[in-house]
Amino acid sequence: MPDVRNGATGSTGSTCSPCGTVNTFKEAACIDVNRIYDTCREQDCLEDLRVYFCEADNCLVERAVDIRCKSAEIVWVYLDTEPMSFNKGCYMVKIKFFFKCTFELCIGLKSATEITGMTTYEKKCVLYGSEGSTKTYSSDNVPGEGGATVTGGNSLIANIEVVDPVMLGCKLADKCYVKGCECEFDPCTIPGYVSGCFNDCLCESAQCEKRVLVTLGVFSIVRLERRTQLVVPSYDFTFPEQPAAQSILNDDPCSLFKTINFPTDQFFPNASCPNGCNTNQRNR
Repeated sequence: MPDVRNGATGSTGSTCSPCGTVNTFKEAACIDVNRIYDTCREQDCLEDLRVYFCEADNCLVERAVDIRCKSAEIVWVYLDTEPMSFNKGCYMVKIKFFFKCTFELCIGLKSATEITGMTTYEKKCVLYGSEGSTKTYSSDNVPGEGGATVTGGNSLIANIEVVDPVMLGCKLADKCYVKGCECEFDPCTIPGYVSGCFNDCLCESAQCEKRVLVTLGVFSIVRLERRTQLVVPSYDFTFPEQPAAQSILNDDPCSLFKTINFPTDQFFPNASCPNGCNTNQRNR
């Protein structure tokens, strides 16, 4: 093992680059990074989530005879961590998704009408984040402003990676069918950024007897990170070797066009079966 005391190495190591050449690192460098202490992946099927609309769309839902899914996206995710007293080093990660869903309503014999609403979902997971109680000050921060110091468990960072949800289904349901209690909807609890993603204020109409329920599939990866110092092998300083691309504004457009590869795949699509294809089904 290299001797990394005092930031120097007693010996050098080597690795092979993708091109086959051998790179020898010169020293062990100490870097300040976010280290991932624990992570998990989730595949959630969120069934029969209540969707909220503006007043005008609530009236359309009341008159609708059928509904179809169109699209769904995540507009924001709220994250919070809470230490678990009975298991030191572990944290409860609280997650709340805010979804923007678009549907097509069928009203009588008329053409479909498009409406957009919001639904939410809350979940929790337990991850290991270690312990720490230091205070960090930085010259980039001004005293008295938020972020000037990071103390205790606040140095723990919760991150989540998600892709846009899959709309698995939707339906119109009578008010009495909705599972759970009919809690009063308060638009003030919606973050300002989320509210700005919709044209009108979302509300709940007491006169409407129909509800829109949607089922979503969500893939996500949750991580707990801490700011820490690590020793890594240093090969050299990065120096850009590729020259800047010339501006295409002054170039001959025909000459530029000739440098583009001919899109053969667009004219002759690959007829071979992709990996994992069932050859029995292909030959039927």
